[in-house]
Amino acid sequence: MGYEASDADARRWRIEALRRYAGESVEDVITRRFESASVRAPDIPITADQHRWMERVAATVRGVHRDFLAVADAPSNGEYSPRMLMFDESASVALQVGPDAVEVIPLPDYDGDARRGFALMWRLCQALARDAECIIVDPTDLTVVEMQLDVDRAREEYGWL
Repeated sequence: MGYEASDADARRWRIEALRRYAGESVEDVITRRFESASVRAPDIPITADQHRWMERVAATVRGVHRDFLAVADAPSNGEYSPRMLMFDESASVALQVGPDAVEVIPLPDYDGDARRGFALMWRLCQALARDAECIIVDPTDLTVVEMQLDVDRAREEYGWL
């Protein structure tokens, strides 16, 4: 799980769900996330709005797969945690939730059915796009992933296992 099916070298894939603020263009979302000048300094506290969004992400994820356990870091500066990890030992992916992005992390030791594993990842990304106002991006080449595809078509299109 987590490797591209067509690569002989089997490169690892990653997906990120980036928060899209009202009125923000796709280009602005990508710039905010990936330009080095816009990387969040660790000493900036999490705002109440960012915390509410992180909680909405957790609720969205649990709406797709209720067995995800959420563990938040202790707040380091302010009253809210800057990071929440969501995982389930039987799932194909784990999620790292931050104030403006969710990293969807394929689990290298997932030994379940590849189609079911992909379907879970895809349904999570579709829910994040729909219910948490996210843009789904492959950060390797900054490609916006088209979430309207059904699971089977998406698996053919993107070739992830």
